[in-house]
Amino acid sequence: MKMRKFIFVRHGKPLEELEKTLPKSELVRAEAVGTRLYELSNQDIDQVVYSPLPRAIQTAFGVVMGHGCTPELLPAIPAFGNERLFAEMSAKEGFRERGAVEGYFAVLNALHGTFKFEKWVTGFVEVFDELFDSVPDKTTTLVVVHSPVIECLLYGLFRRQGRDLPDEFLKMGELDAVSFGASCEGNEPIRVGKNIEKILAPAIEPKA
Repeated sequence: MKMRKFIFVRHGKPLEELEKTLPKSELVRAEAVGTRLYELSNQDIDQVVYSPLPRAIQTAFGVVMGHGCTPELLPAIPAFGNERLFAEMSAKEGFRERGAVEGYFAVLNALHGTFKFEKWVTGFVEVFDELFDSVPDKTTTLVVVHSPVIECLLYGLFRRQGRDLPDEFLKMGELDAVSFGASCEGNEPIRVGKNIEKILAPAIEPKA
């Protein structure tokens, strides 16, 4: 049986006026996420991968610095987040406004309809399956991407197993993390283990 561990982290909150790069305060919080992940597992991160967007790349490096590991850098995965994808998702009026309140996963199906929603869910699951096959057995991979990509992926993986995704995983805030084991036996579909855990982002320090 093939077994791997994955840690998905949503990127930090960017500064729009700086082409969606992260402010120093968010980099500090990203480092705190990495420190917390190490405290919880006391294990190395063997590989790190991210979307090609700057906010994801910067967050990934912040998490790695806080964790203190020296992982292998894998090629970015555009299918887990790119400007064209998010332009399509946010094209519907009210997507960003409602998503910021209700969560982007919750409004995706409501605004785009079942056909597009299912296309995205299926696509993210396929990309995850490819990632699973590409990393060595019994290793841990950090994946820094976006919302609603993470929620759609988890929803699709759980549904494939005939399980309902718990509500806590249906809305990922900036710098929230999800850790889970995944396994595959023979030609069976990849399965998410029962040890899935959500790690909430560090609190935002109030301005002096």
